[in-house]
Amino acid sequence: MENGIINTETRLIDLTVGDLINAISSNQSTSVFEGKVDEDEIGGIELAENITGLARQTIYGKVSERKISFIKIPHSKKLYFSKKDLNEWLQSHKKLTDYDIAAQATEYIINRKAIRK
Repeated sequence: MENGIINTETRLIDLTVGDLINAISSNQSTSVFEGKVDEDEIGGIELAENITGLARQTIYGKVSERKISFIKIPHSKKLYFSKKDLNEWLQSHKKLTDYDIAAQATEYIINRKAIRK
């Protein structure tokens, strides 16, 4: 290992325990595992609060209105939330920019003219 830098070419056998601890504590190890975005995390109301930034009462209200997906084990009072589902819910409320709206309008007009011919 050269200069304490760990990358995808670094062999595990060349690392010491100290190197591994330093890599983990400095978040350097995240660069080695890039691309693992699809990992999901299941958690309670605290997870939903952290991801959405909404108050607990607001989240419970959206759950009762069935606006946020949740997991509820039968005969249990606790609610669970999927980090992936919460992020998708947040993305579904994304507002388009003026440029995106103009591009969609142009595409619609072009497609409409093509259908009429």
